[in-house]
Amino acid sequence: MAKATLTFSRYMNPDPLQPSLTYTSSPNPVAFAVATGWQTADPRTWIGAAPITAALAISGSHTLAVTGARSCVPDPQHNLMTQPALTTTFDAETLALPQVTVSASDLIGSASARVHGHIDPKGWATGAAGEFVLTNQAAPLDQHTYATPVAPDKVTAIDVNLVAGGLTPSATYRVQLKVPSVNGTAVQATIDTVTTTSLASELIVTSQPPSGPVAGATFSTTVAVSDGSHVVSDYSGSVSIALTSSAGATLSGTKTQTVVNGVASFPGLSVDKTGSYTLTATRVSLTSATSSSFTVQPGAAAQLAFTQLPTNPTVATAMSPAIQVTVKDSLGNTVSSTESITISLASNPAGGTPSGTLTRAAVGGVASFDDLTLDKAGSYTFGATDGTFTASLSSSVTVS
Repeated sequence: MAKATLTFSRYMNPDPLQPSLTYTSSPNPVAFAVATGWQTADPRTWIGAAPITAALAISGSHTLAVTGARSCVPDPQHNLMTQPALTTTFDAETLALPQVTVSASDLIGSASARVHGHIDPKGWATGAAGEFVLTNQAAPLDQHTYATPVAPDKVTAIDVNLVAGGLTPSATYRVQLKVPSVNGTAVQATIDTVTTTSLASELIVTSQPPSGPVAGATFSTTVAVSDGSHVVSDYSGSVSIALTSSAGATLSGTKTQTVVNGVASFPGLSVDKTGSYTLTATRVSLTSATSSSFTVQPGAAAQLAFTQLPTNPTVATAMSPAIQVTVKDSLGNTVSSTESITISLASNPAGGTPSGTLTRAAVGGVASFDDLTLDKAGSYTFGATDGTFTASLSSSVTVS
């Protein structure tokens, strides 16, 4: 922009017929518009601004021409502008090209991409728009052009964001930003690329579940929608996930999630039983995906339970199969433990006396009492404790 300040030899009252200031009278004078009008602090100054347009030479000096500066009593013979201002000149500073950059390009679909640019015109840009140009780097050769705005004042820097549509799927496009100026077309120094996708065809597990989650503890995984090579970011729909083979286990959490930017995220999943599993992600019309294997670990010891009782035991004979007491977590999974567990008679209406080893160290979380006998026939129930937890009473055992 060119700016000019006129100073008058006498104070001026506001007048609707203000001075007219132009530069480069031939072939088309460029007018200065009033920027501030008469200054209240000093009514001897007038300030205006005019664009440096493409009609001018790239550089050089330009003479200002002023008409219509009048005294308070209209009198064409008494122009009040200070004489030196008649010969004031300014230089057109238009030697530099604009600065343009492409900051990023985002894949958003099977036939479209979002491109971002920055234009810093610095007063020299011509016309109302620049352009993004996307050129396919391989056959079939095609090029797409999208207009970008330039700030109306040709001074203010502007960020440009637009969606380029109608592109060829599974193709890589060179991306350039161009803006015209009085010195030619400014083009970004480097060339960026964006690769489009084909239609969605399959699911891919992009974030695997942890290898050893604890039973009942939450974990997460993510699944992407792909065309076989790239994530299809504008895919609209949802994806479901399940245990490939549950073996009696339950997968908890939100098992159907909406796809966002081509990815379905599954936070807060959990499995209640120990064992090795995989997850399978599914979506109608897309090839399913299976996660890597993970092994659910038991939680901390939380209870004791009778897990085996003898069948048809007889007096003075070692009970078979052996009574077993197991250390378990809160969800009933066996906890590998070496705790010492002691059993006792909880109900003894026949007055029998147990013999054998009544305290056993657990092996892998299981204590087996394989030499236990009773000396009298009757019905009995058993209790068990490890000093921290106490098992619920066993079901009745009848000795004959």
